[in-house]
Amino acid sequence: MKKKLAVPFLWTIAMCAAALAAQAGTAAPKLVVDEPQFNFGEQHNEQTIEHTFVLRNEGDATLEITNIRSSCGCTVGHVSTRSIPPGGTSEISGRYNLRGRQGNQRSVLTVETNDPKAPRTQLTMAGVAVQELQIRPNRVFFGQVYSGQQSTRQIELIGLPHTPFEISRIEIDSEHLSTKVLDTDAAHRFQVDITVDAPTTPGMIDEVVRIHTTHPKFPVIQVPVNADVAGALSFAPSKISLLAGHDTPVTRYIVVRSGAVQEFEITEIVPPSDDIRVQVLHMPNQGYRIQLTNLLPSDELAGQSVRIHTNVEGMAVIDIPFEIIETTR
Repeated sequence: MKKKLAVPFLWTIAMCAAALAAQAGTAAPKLVVDEPQFNFGEQHNEQTIEHTFVLRNEGDATLEITNIRSSCGCTVGHVSTRSIPPGGTSEISGRYNLRGRQGNQRSVLTVETNDPKAPRTQLTMAGVAVQELQIRPNRVFFGQVYSGQQSTRQIELIGLPHTPFEISRIEIDSEHLSTKVLDTDAAHRFQVDITVDAPTTPGMIDEVVRIHTTHPKFPVIQVPVNADVAGALSFAPSKISLLAGHDTPVTRYIVVRSGAVQEFEITEIVPPSDDIRVQVLHMPNQGYRIQLTNLLPSDELAGQSVRIHTNVEGMAVIDIPFEIIETTR
């Protein structure tokens, strides 16, 4: 009888030992981060953002932090412990330097651990970096404007709410530009209208509008302003360039387009030499394309011009000079 009772008793002990061994074999750490993503919102780009991530071990074995890697801009400030017992926590602080950055920003800390199911976990710091005083846009380009016409563009000055400011005055050196500050409800946001009154003489307007403010860090804001003033007609190129020393005839093209005048005609084209052949192609709604062939660079041609006659008052004659470029060896 004693032998019969001993067999079940030994079998039970063996099963319990096997179960304990199995449990011991499956023991593992488990990393949990309740808030792996931190959004710092909109911050000015002279700050360093700091945030602490809390890591918990919900497993039944010690969690080991083996490595922490950071992406550009973010650094690891502090790790409270690299060994986290079951039920324990650790804190990792990250610093994100926003200096000089603008727009949407995102930086990542990659935490490597011995968690078998999540060996790598990403902790993210994201938000928007703004200049303490933004100028949108920071330059004004009107593109092509026509003589005698006005055109207006808007810019905005946007500051942070904790630093109110006013626009005290605006300086402009050009008589062809004017500005107007629009009233706003907030003391940190202003709109400025910049108007160009195109002169009668075609050419480029390249000026700077200087906006004086009461902002402690931005007393003067310089906004470049550009405009291409076109006359009744526009044409390109402004000169015809040929390389000296070439014996082979070449071909060049001139395009004449509508400007302030929508419809026009080319009545005559006079080249500086009878050897130059001229062909004119009318491009509907686009103007004219002039082909000059049998061009040979010479000292006699230098300084001479192709003369284009039109039926447009004020631009009845367009002279486009030849330029002979000396080559260097």
